[in-house]
Amino acid sequence: MAGLNTLVREDHLCIISDLHLGNPTFVQGDNLDSFLKYLSRNNCSLCINGDGIDLVQLSIPKLTQDIHSILKGLRDFFAHEQKKIYYVIGNHDIYMEAFLEDSGIFNVVPFLDVISGNRRVHIEHGHLYDNLFINF
Repeated sequence: MAGLNTLVREDHLCIISDLHLGNPTFVQGDNLDSFLKYLSRNNCSLCINGDGIDLVQLSIPKLTQDIHSILKGLRDFFAHEQKKIYYVIGNHDIYMEAFLEDSGIFNVVPFLDVISGNRRVHIEHGHLYDNLFINF
């Protein structure tokens, strides 16, 4: 997390969490593509608040199926350079941290503090409060 910046200013930021891409139960690939197009049209940045990719319950065939529409949506999203995608690491994708950083697509952070107008919002993934991780 070189150059880690967890404090950002965003006028429009949408936060999603626990997509679990690659998990056999994930069935929202087409909806996610439409959602990313909506964000693009409305000049919103995006925060994926953990567990975007599910390495714990990963199905390679399912991830392969999902990834096409997701990458298409991300490509369209990045057509507008002023938008950013922040990725707060969760417990199901913690082993992907270096890969996500190296992709150049995401601003990978352990948590995010957002200033929007006169408000400040702190974003972190819920696994930080799970006894399994607290006692680890």
